[in-house]
Amino acid sequence: MKNNTIKKLFIIAISGLFMFCSADVSRDNALDPLSEKYVEPEPPAPTGPFVIFVTATIDTAGTYMYGETYNGNLGGISGADTKCNNSMLNPDTSKQYKALLVDGAARAASPQVDWVLLPNIEYQRPDGTVIGTTNTNAVFNFPLTNRFAPNDGTGMYYPSYWTGLNSDWSTSPNDCNDWNAPAAQFGTIGIGASLNTDSISEYMGPYDCYMMNLPLLCVEQ
Repeated sequence: MKNNTIKKLFIIAISGLFMFCSADVSRDNALDPLSEKYVEPEPPAPTGPFVIFVTATIDTAGTYMYGETYNGNLGGISGADTKCNNSMLNPDTSKQYKALLVDGAARAASPQVDWVLLPNIEYQRPDGTVIGTTNTNAVFNFPLTNRFAPNDGTGMYYPSYWTGLNSDWSTSPNDCNDWNAPAAQFGTIGIGASLNTDSISEYMGPYDCYMMNLPLLCVEQ
């Protein structure tokens, strides 16, 4: 009788130890990020709207009065991005901006390299005026809903800006030597008065990179 009692107690002790060890293993697997059960959450998709601003305003005489304009020697694409973020017309210094500007190597819209627009996102001017919504290729269809930049207040003058783009969003060969231009180089521009392809690639260009001083279009990231 005594031996039977000892055997029962031994079996109960072994069973309890096994259950305790099994619980520890299960708990460790649940918390271990390297286990098969761990799934890294995906970041939320951006929804917009995002802002596009121009680095200079224009007055009723057609001259740039407030903000910054530049010749084609921008310090490359990275230099243009820095100018966007340092602009006195930057509407929100807590955000990051990149220049809507291409050279085909550091940045391009087609095929895309470090492209500044997102697909299926609404973009606005800083005052809330809707410019348009990008398509699945992360570019705008034309015509735009509203122009990239505001006018002089009378509707007579609009700013133009450096882009380096062709009208189909491909990169123009005229990009002011990758936006590091000395004299005798040329670059394409967009004209702010247009709702169509001239808004990214003005048909009469290209223009002298050394003589022209124009603002940039800057896109919230």
